[in-house]
Amino acid sequence: MALYTSDWTPINDDTFFRRHELYPMSWAECDWTERTLVCVASSGGPIAVCRDVSNSAVPIMIYNGAGESLGLAKWNGQLAGAGWSDDEHLVLVDAAGQVSVYDMFGKMERSLQPRDRSEVKKFTVESASVFLSHQGTGLAVLCRNQRFYMTTSLEQPLVKKLPDAPGGSGPPSCWVTTADRYRSAVLVAKGLEVSLLEADSKAQPLAITLPAAAQRVAQLVTNRAGDLLAALTDSGHLVLTSLDLRQTFCTVDTGARQPAKQLQWCGSYAVVGYWNSSLLVVNRRGETIKYGLDVPGQLCAECDCIRLVTPYSHELIEQVWSDSVAVFRIGSMDPAAVLVETHREYEQKRSHLADEYLRMILTRLNQAVTSCIEAAGHEHNPQVQKLLLRAAQYGKSFVSELDPELFVSTCRYLRVLNSLRHHSHGMPLTMGQLRQMPVPALLDRLMRRRLHFLALRVCRQLQPAPHADQRRVLEAWAKHLVVSSDGEGQAVARQIADRLGSQSGISFADVAKTAIAAGKRGTAIQLLAMEQQARRTVPLLIDLNMCDEALKRAADSGDPDLAHSALLQLRDARGRAEFQMLIRNYPLMQSLYMKYLRSRGQTELVRDGLIQEDDFDGQARLRIAESYKETRVDLRISHLVAAQDCYKKAKNEFWATQTEDQHKLLKYQSSLEESCNREYVGLSLQDTIKQLILSDRHKLADSLRNEYKISDKRFWWTKLLALAEGEQWAELEKFAKSKKSPVGYEPFVDACLEHGSLVEAKKYLPRVNDENKVKYYAKAGLLEDAARIAFEQRDRDALAYVEGLCGPNNRSVLQQIGQYRQTLKP
Repeated sequence: MALYTSDWTPINDDTFFRRHELYPMSWAECDWTERTLVCVASSGGPIAVCRDVSNSAVPIMIYNGAGESLGLAKWNGQLAGAGWSDDEHLVLVDAAGQVSVYDMFGKMERSLQPRDRSEVKKFTVESASVFLSHQGTGLAVLCRNQRFYMTTSLEQPLVKKLPDAPGGSGPPSCWVTTADRYRSAVLVAKGLEVSLLEADSKAQPLAITLPAAAQRVAQLVTNRAGDLLAALTDSGHLVLTSLDLRQTFCTVDTGARQPAKQLQWCGSYAVVGYWNSSLLVVNRRGETIKYGLDVPGQLCAECDCIRLVTPYSHELIEQVWSDSVAVFRIGSMDPAAVLVETHREYEQKRSHLADEYLRMILTRLNQAVTSCIEAAGHEHNPQVQKLLLRAAQYGKSFVSELDPELFVSTCRYLRVLNSLRHHSHGMPLTMGQLRQMPVPALLDRLMRRRLHFLALRVCRQLQPAPHADQRRVLEAWAKHLVVSSDGEGQAVARQIADRLGSQSGISFADVAKTAIAAGKRGTAIQLLAMEQQARRTVPLLIDLNMCDEALKRAADSGDPDLAHSALLQLRDARGRAEFQMLIRNYPLMQSLYMKYLRSRGQTELVRDGLIQEDDFDGQARLRIAESYKETRVDLRISHLVAAQDCYKKAKNEFWATQTEDQHKLLKYQSSLEESCNREYVGLSLQDTIKQLILSDRHKLADSLRNEYKISDKRFWWTKLLALAEGEQWAELEKFAKSKKSPVGYEPFVDACLEHGSLVEAKKYLPRVNDENKVKYYAKAGLLEDAARIAFEQRDRDALAYVEGLCGPNNRSVLQQIGQYRQTLKP
């Protein structure tokens, strides 16, 4: 096992650290100086290098973890700070407070001013820190007036001034940002005083126990979780403590009297300090390891390790996991180590010793298999991974009750890790980092690198079932292809269609939108032709000025909401006259537009459309509708006259005559109001006659009847109902005797009864038709007479009808009906 532990260094009897090379760097950045800026993104992110930060003419080169070039960022100004955001964007802060955000290919995406301009003009930014906060990516700056400002989100930069640090008005000896899941703050040291500065609260002094030889705190650093603190003093003492000061872990004399170039936490178990030619690892028990370093380097803290970037290599320093120690430690008799040896004896020698070794650990075989699987996950060498996984696979065949999920998931994660770590991809993630990172976040990282095929493979490996993330990757690939392709039109669209297919669940319209933004009109048209959802297609067709196709798709969709949306979008994009000429070729769309205008009360626009189409019937109906909205009679009449003219132009004689009659009636009603001092305008012809009768103007009612040629039946109905309503019983009787009623006398009975006059109703009952007499006598409550008439008509059914109307108070009628029935028996 000595070969596997050659890069291990013990820090105590049971704990080891290892420092091993991830990549030999393929870049040409070999001449680092004091003015060289090296900024390394966490979680296997890219690396930004500027050879001379004092010269703004020198661009910032961006590489992946293996030193492969990704791009360069051009900037201008005096750099005050730099860092990487949580979504791997390079953030540069200059002395004027200007914040510039670049993608990993060096393209500037946005620029923002984190503080008020008056404050920027007044004070210069001395230093800045980009950090990962509980709200995304935060930024803290120290101005020349020794005041701190902070925002916890560059996406929504709400900047707040932090309280002044105690210890005088002088500059701090050091400061650092810290963040946990709930808050972000700045730790500031002035002399031996360390304070926690948090927005909207007072400065909180931290009573850190420091050695007596210390005169000031030279460096501060917190871990990624924001709960541990390391403080290096000018005397060279390193103090490790919890940030809440409940526990001080150790104080170690590093022997250095100069500040470390860098100080970073390695996970949560140790601190790594970098001096000119050495690295010092100090764990929380105060135990140390010293590594030599003969070239400049840059440390990057991770959640479970630390990365070291030098001009020639990219290295990893981490504490060796306990499962790996159990397997590979020299002389280890742990069940996992025995299992690996058992598998070696069986696989390579087919030796009987394999059986003996297996019997030794049979009772702890489950533990051995689990340890081998876990150890494989933390190894970076694929050959060592295979060794451990094959041993675990061999061992689990002898275990009856073992959940295979750990083995399967570890194999999947290792396939992903090995692909990510490949030199061409340069993403040296660890198993712990990968398991903490959600799959969508990992896919976003790959898509930002334009590694769409790898993202799809990762997605299918970690999410075997069809998933929305797979569609998201394919859509991102299609958009990238559209933007980056030199060609345009059917070839690119066909390539996308062949890859995506109709069942992928991806909208071609979304890809077409990207093509439109990139100026690829031909590609966008071809993609929209393959889109099935009209709701997504129509707005983009309008943007492409393909109005006829947009109207056709909207009309064929059968979706009224889409049709209205398309019409309004077209109307805004074109002039009114051009729009009207366009939609006249689509009757359905024109009809919907007119309906929309009417619903919004835009009468003039409706009229313009009707006039343009020579729709005289529609113009007449519009005039009539307008007439009913007017309160002045003369305006109503003018609208009706105009409507009559329109009907005549349409050769619609019937409605022309009806309209003429209506405006004549309005004139007559207006004159009646003037002469009678009573409201008539707005009443129908029938109601007008009714009101005249109620006011004893019978001659005027007859005159109106003759003028409008009202039929006898309609006039008799109107008059008898009006006389009954006015209880003009004498006039009603006179009217009934004037001549034979064209509507019969049943309505007279009904009207009298409705207005509570049984006496008047009896006058008309004898004149009711014979077939209705029984019904109407019964309706009037004259049940005895109704039974008699039924008997006279020899109608058994009528007798039964009357009998059914009788109650307990009508016993005499019931007896009479019984006698009638006896008489009518055959």
